[in-house]
Amino acid sequence: MFTEGSKLKSVWCEGPDDITLIWEGATGDEVEFVQVKTDDHQSFWTPSILCKRETKVKKEKANLKKENKVGTSILEKSLACDCHFAEPRRFRMVTSLPVNEELTVLSFPLGSAARDKKSEKMAALVTEITGRVSEFKSERGNDCNFWLENTLWDVRHCEESLRTENILLLTRWAEKNAIWLLQDQIESLYSRLLAK
Repeated sequence: MFTEGSKLKSVWCEGPDDITLIWEGATGDEVEFVQVKTDDHQSFWTPSILCKRETKVKKEKANLKKENKVGTSILEKSLACDCHFAEPRRFRMVTSLPVNEELTVLSFPLGSAARDKKSEKMAALVTEITGRVSEFKSERGNDCNFWLENTLWDVRHCEESLRTENILLLTRWAEKNAIWLLQDQIESLYSRLLAK
């Protein structure tokens, strides 16, 4: 299980929206697969948006038939990352728009009582998602239930609030390590870290 005091060891960027974080935990490495999504749909995130699959047109005799392509939804693409690592694995969805009432349970910390499988909201979400993508499994044989149990939804409303939070964390880190910097020095350091 992921520990609160984990230290970030490595960041792998596989594309503009695919990030893998390797954490050093108390009992060994831990892997987090992060999906950063732009909110093109202009509405709160819902199970239908999360599970929406691409469609393909298939010709059957004289008719054209639309079929959903298994493995193409946002949830399935995230779960597909569960393939090569034996270490404990989790997922994170980062969006600027919040989730609707059904998905709210995913915004609570992993392991919290609200996320218990027996809670009413989590049970309802599992039923909803399973009905949409139940046939998809990762290479390791995990299904949407594994994804729901191990996913944290992280809403970041704007770049400025994220910048403010990161500068505060950087300031705390510097103070903890007995590095005393003025505000403009912290901001310059933050800009240099982003550029790197």
